[in-house]
Amino acid sequence: MARMALPMRVEAGAGPFSARLRLRPFGPITLIDVSGSAQRLIRDQAQIDAGARGVCFISTMTRHSGWLEANGARRGGETGKVTYVSGDTPFTLEFEADFAFISAMIPAEDIEALTPRYALAHGGEIAPPAGPAVAALLTAIKAQDGSAALENRLYTHFLGMAAASIDAALEPLAASRAERDRLLLGRIKADLASRLADPVRADGAALAARFNITRRKLQRLFQSEDTTLTAWVTEQRLIRCARDLRDPRYGSRSVTDIASSWGFADMGHVSRAFRKRFGVSPTVWRRQAAQETSPAA
Repeated sequence: MARMALPMRVEAGAGPFSARLRLRPFGPITLIDVSGSAQRLIRDQAQIDAGARGVCFISTMTRHSGWLEANGARRGGETGKVTYVSGDTPFTLEFEADFAFISAMIPAEDIEALTPRYALAHGGEIAPPAGPAVAALLTAIKAQDGSAALENRLYTHFLGMAAASIDAALEPLAASRAERDRLLLGRIKADLASRLADPVRADGAALAARFNITRRKLQRLFQSEDTTLTAWVTEQRLIRCARDLRDPRYGSRSVTDIASSWGFADMGHVSRAFRKRFGVSPTVWRRQAAQETSPAA
């Protein structure tokens, strides 16, 4: 069952066995709707080595409850609770009765761009008050059927909320000012990520005010990673444009439409920035991707 999404080993519980897995692309992520009878889903090192690396899962139960075993701990999951796991680290899901849950399979690079220490949160819970809000948004995304631009906007809000909550969970581990600054920068990036699809420039003064820091402090936080606020936002938008241009689902969308769905308003700027970042124009980038995936003649 689970091999359609990522390799996992299934151990059936007592009684008749049933399982259902439905996958739905949503913007740059995949929504996974899973239900079944009592069972254990195991992702050990053998399953990790089998493939599907570089993804993370943010999940919530939609029927009954279950258990998550990760990082040497066992955590209960129920409706309204949100858990987070890295697909590159072993974990086990255990269900003692009929169950259902929904999970967002997210590119690890999207989380890592916001909170580089995300792996430390493996097996953790996104605690209230953020957890129920993330669960509600995840459930709403499942029911959403709209344009690519709307999907991108909803995804960036979801990603920003989830990343900020993961950083909050890591805050007690910050023992030095440098570590606290890294977590602060992660929360700022999460705030920015939730607005990547909005066609507005990043406002440094407003951003600094939201986090109760000076503009100089904001500049120093980004300088610590050899970038600037504007450069970081542009980079994240370009990465998402590049991914969409290579996605066959969006083959009928114009380059302008894809760029505007990620907050770009000036196509001349997009073309120059894209060529500088990836070495080719957006049109050539898309053509190369199509050639790479076309069957050999």
